[in-house]
Amino acid sequence: MKKTGSTFEKEVFQLIRDSPLKSTLSGGIYRDGMRPFNSHQEDAIVSFLTGIDGQFQRGIVNINIFIPDIEFGGQNKVKNIARCNHIEELCQGVISSLKKEGYRFTLDSLIQTFKAEETDQHFVNVKLRFDYVTF
Repeated sequence: MKKTGSTFEKEVFQLIRDSPLKSTLSGGIYRDGMRPFNSHQEDAIVSFLTGIDGQFQRGIVNINIFIPDIEFGGQNKVKNIARCNHIEELCQGVISSLKKEGYRFTLDSLIQTFKAEETDQHFVNVKLRFDYVTF
């Protein structure tokens, strides 16, 4: 049975929500557009990026995990390197253990951390590639 982008997003969201990430993060796990505005928690956002239709549906689901910056010398805030590294490593393990019938999951690129512009946060980015058998 063929699926839509929203269905892939929902199914990956459910897998991530049921993974060890949920108990590790101080915030929640949300689908695209559902993260509380101005959240300063460690939140994960799952969003569908792109897909190709066919007997094998292939695509990418993006997972961003926001990590608040830490204080460094008064008003200055910097990347929480230790926490970002920990979350990157945890994501590596979570992604390698994801299983769902009909799916094959792999990384599309290296898990890495970026600055969330105009906020005092960084985010760990996971581009999760999926292959789904439709027959």
